[in-house]
Amino acid sequence: MGPNRRDVSSPSPSQRRARLYTIPISHYGERARWALERAGVSFEEVHVLQMFSWIAAKRRGGKKTLPVLVTSDGVYNDSALIVDYAAEHGAPELRASRVPEHVELEAEIVGPFGVESRRIVYEWVGRSRSVALRTNAGWAPAWQRIAFAALFPVGQRILTRYLDAKPEAMAAARAVVDRTFDRVGEMLGDGRRFLCGDAFSRVDLAFASMAAPCILPTTYGVPLPSPGELPADVAARVLAWRAHTAGAFALRLYAEERRKTPVT
Repeated sequence: MGPNRRDVSSPSPSQRRARLYTIPISHYGERARWALERAGVSFEEVHVLQMFSWIAAKRRGGKKTLPVLVTSDGVYNDSALIVDYAAEHGAPELRASRVPEHVELEAEIVGPFGVESRRIVYEWVGRSRSVALRTNAGWAPAWQRIAFAALFPVGQRILTRYLDAKPEAMAAARAVVDRTFDRVGEMLGDGRRFLCGDAFSRVDLAFASMAAPCILPTTYGVPLPSPGELPADVAARVLAWRAHTAGAFALRLYAEERRKTPVT
């Protein structure tokens, strides 16, 4: 097994192991791996760093983005499709809802909110080289980690353009996070334990995964930095989001619902 691979559970002799290709810190990759682990799907996770991810994606999924799940049944080249796969292979609670309000909420969470919470990552990846190199690498192969470190200044500029990480865009991203947290907090105000009923659903999975860059849960699929490792202003925002009703809810989901299969 190469350094960029992680085996989760053990397949039967007749079963071909699925492969999940992810960017290690990607919250869309987290959504996929969490769903597969919850379903008990046997898979091997292959980490690919950002500057090489489009090559892996095009070769296996036909798109330019990860995650991509390659199975004996076919290729699933979107995190939503991977959640669907998990729902049919051991996690029926993750099936898509037929309630229009739930469908709309999930779309908003993985769309506008997910895009803007991804931008939040720049506040610590883009501003701290040591934290970025240590927490971004995952189990990517050594040559990718070496190239990423050597090209970090170039990659930082590319990331700034790709994420549109100008001050006004970052402020807008934080505003979207605040509004989404407030909306989720209001929903939880009636005492419900989950967003769409009495049990964990794919909407809860989506919110916790997309909120991860803002609250930095310790049970994320790969190690994330602690607030103490971040610039003071970023750490203050993380702690504030953790203390918010929605942030505390996401942390509870990570503590109670993130069933991780031991790595072999």
